[in-house]
Amino acid sequence: MSMRADFFRKVSLVGVLAILWQFPATGAHAAQDGIILDASSAKLFDNNCAVCHGQDGRGAVKLPNLPDFSQDDFQDSKSEGLLMSSVINGRNSMPAFGTVLTQSQIKGLVSFVRHFRKPARASRPSGDPADGLLERALKGQAHIYDLTHVINPAVPTYDGESGAYRYERLADIDKQGYTLGTLHIPEHVGTHVDAPGHFVKDRATIDQLDPSHFIVPAVVIDVRDQVKTNPDYLLTQDAIEKWEQTNGRIPDGAAVLLLTGWGDRFGSAPRYRNPDSSGTMHFPGYSAAAVDYLLKHDKVVALGIDTLSIDYGPSKDFEAHKHALGAGLYHIENLTNLEKLPGRGSVIFVGALPIQGGSGSPARVLAVAP
Repeated sequence: MSMRADFFRKVSLVGVLAILWQFPATGAHAAQDGIILDASSAKLFDNNCAVCHGQDGRGAVKLPNLPDFSQDDFQDSKSEGLLMSSVINGRNSMPAFGTVLTQSQIKGLVSFVRHFRKPARASRPSGDPADGLLERALKGQAHIYDLTHVINPAVPTYDGESGAYRYERLADIDKQGYTLGTLHIPEHVGTHVDAPGHFVKDRATIDQLDPSHFIVPAVVIDVRDQVKTNPDYLLTQDAIEKWEQTNGRIPDGAAVLLLTGWGDRFGSAPRYRNPDSSGTMHFPGYSAAAVDYLLKHDKVVALGIDTLSIDYGPSKDFEAHKHALGAGLYHIENLTNLEKLPGRGSVIFVGALPIQGGSGSPARVLAVAP
């Protein structure tokens, strides 16, 4: 066994991709025990398959009949023809193949999964990176972060009104033997979700959103440096393209989270709302052009931000809202702790309440990250 082959067994798919990109774009390949690893198939797998099958082939999501690509019985029992037939016939049941791939792309993917075979006579220690992200988190080998602000009467609101949130204690352990309270809270206060029906007539309300869109991979675009010099910063298409040049294409089915650093101001409503003398607020957001680019270029399901709104503070027409919600996306606003997440590789869990006919909902948002 060559040292080069042994090296490729030990690195993660992300590491393989990083190394492959250093070779000439004319198709430099690396071999592992006769298996060809080409950059285009690796990128196709990473962007379309890894969300379910895991970047190490063992299944990031546990689904019935989801194969473990690293198992010898899978590798030894599946011919190339059988695998290609499975992919072709299974397009309609797999999100990755909602759009038709070429025969060449399918063949490349089939060849690519061969590199997941376990090394002969090698054992997988507890906490092996090939474990799914959630499994590693449950073992204490990955991180769980809370992206939710604590709800209290001082939470900043978009219109600056007071008394929007109220909590009334109805029973106390010392008197009744138990604690009980009643809660009054608007749909769009604190860390919350906007449903498409928030801005677009006859579109889905919060109870009608696809629950599968509430557990999704997340990417974080960090624009804190730009916001330091421009509180009215708007995310642009160019900024997204530059992010992808470094981090790879945004995965289909992902939530795009914008880290502006504005969440550091959340403890002070005046600083968080940041109004000028005329009452116009100033904080960063998404440009409508950036939203349009994401809608055309990627199949994202949600946009998130650590400010009051995905539209920037001075907005009067809420174009970013209308473009994204009109396309069926949902928003998560007033997030926190985004700086703890990697640019890509985390998964978020969005706990929005299914309020019948609701335009949105307060939400507990958690992230699992390496």
